[in-house]
Amino acid sequence: MVFLNKIIKGLFSSTQHQEYTYTPPRRYTPEEFVILEQERSGERWHGVLLYELSRLAHSTYRGKYVKVDKSNFLVLQYTSKSRKTQQYAQYVINENGKLEMLPHGYYQGQWRDSSDEFLEKANQDFSFKMR
Repeated sequence: MVFLNKIIKGLFSSTQHQEYTYTPPRRYTPEEFVILEQERSGERWHGVLLYELSRLAHSTYRGKYVKVDKSNFLVLQYTSKSRKTQQYAQYVINENGKLEMLPHGYYQGQWRDSSDEFLEKANQDFSFKMR
């Protein structure tokens, strides 16, 4: 009887049953989706990949991502301290090849926010090319 059970188990074990587990597709936040699309496109701004700048922006305190607007300014999107208000800061490249922020709502040096932190990190990590 034991011998017959082994033969039957051997017959059934030789047919391979694959179990498939369903893994739902990953849900991205809007910021992650923008970064993913920039990575797929390979878009550059003054020689630097845009998705790398977006990841740097996302790593700041309230930063979300960066985009390039119609006037070829780099635009950082970030939120207020309460995370209720969307704020934007525009950047250009100065004659030394460094990022420079255009004034946006306060005198330069008066208040520090996520846009200032992004500016410092971007100038440390990347070297921009003049066109």
